[in-house]
Amino acid sequence: MAVAMLARPLGALAEPPELRPDQSEFRALYQELVETDTSATTGSCTALAAKIAGHLLGAGYTDDQITLFSARDRPLEGGLVVGCSAIPTGTGPTVSTSVRRCVRSIPGGIF
Repeated sequence: MAVAMLARPLGALAEPPELRPDQSEFRALYQELVETDTSATTGSCTALAAKIAGHLLGAGYTDDQITLFSARDRPLEGGLVVGCSAIPTGTGPTVSTSVRRCVRSIPGGIF
């Protein structure tokens, strides 16, 4: 009996709450970025920066508001810079809203 009583609360915790559409899209974006290999031996930070840039372009940024960079001798260690004043005010897909929230949370808008 005691085991059955303990199992019920644990079972309830195992079921995640249903996500709102914006949460689902943010989770998918987050998963894509986290699963991108940026390890020093086999990964590419430059590839991750390009993915982020693509999402920012989809959120309403323009090419001149986003700067991708990498050193010639370290092409896989690139990055991305977005200026604070570059945050778009237009509307777009829900995932774009999530990207804008992320950018606003980073001081200086630098990734």
